[in-house]
Amino acid sequence: MFKQLLEYEDLNEDGAFQYNETVEGVPMVSLTSIQWLFSGFVTDEVDGVIQAIHFNFTSDEVVGMVSPDLEVNLAMHLYLADQVIDGYELLGGAEFKFDLFISGWEWANNDTLLALRFDITPGEGYEIKNQFNQVVDTSLTTTNEEEKVTPVADQIKQRFTIENDENGAFFGYASQSKIMKEEQLSYGSVNASVSTTGDGSMQLYLSFEQFDELHYDPSLGTDDSGDSSDGVPVSWVSFIALPLVAAAALLISKKSKK
Repeated sequence: MFKQLLEYEDLNEDGAFQYNETVEGVPMVSLTSIQWLFSGFVTDEVDGVIQAIHFNFTSDEVVGMVSPDLEVNLAMHLYLADQVIDGYELLGGAEFKFDLFISGWEWANNDTLLALRFDITPGEGYEIKNQFNQVVDTSLTTTNEEEKVTPVADQIKQRFTIENDENGAFFGYASQSKIMKEEQLSYGSVNASVSTTGDGSMQLYLSFEQFDELHYDPSLGTDDSGDSSDGVPVSWVSFIALPLVAAAALLISKKSKK
């Protein structure tokens, strides 16, 4: 679950978020405080066969935010075949790609960074493993004691897995982002830090360099091969169900306010 955007000062200069580095007086933006617009589904087809599904969630209003120009866009993509996009490898039929766009963030200082918090809560019987296949002890409480994640060298795509003896899934994230700043496009490094809540959940913080516009690519996926029936991978069912539920919740919320 995407949770928060937090601006912070990198006091220990490790390029990763620790809670004692948050900037006093700068609000933390909860993504649940954003009212979202759902684009509807768009498909790519070849000879009547769906090759990909695309849809967007775009921020309509940010409740209580002091940056009136803040815009957040989540563009979702499901591909039937394997893809490589900017060096980020995607598994066809088994991976759900996000394009995260952020613009209009009003920076408190010239040397701060922005962290995106993403919570991973595995089901009963599942455990979280880091990119070195080491189990993350989620029975410990390390909130406010975040540790920087050591990335796998020379790999753009980093990932945490959630698995039991029979099934596995993962959260993948890129070690770089695209940054537009002062009309110059560049690649910025992305570092991660983690903490655990003691109740089985892990908090993952992805840190971004300052930008005017940010483009970033995380993903969710399963480690199965996408067993199919009539050409449709079974793993797509759960991926498609998630946005449908989210879209339905948005529509119900809008109707209840009228």
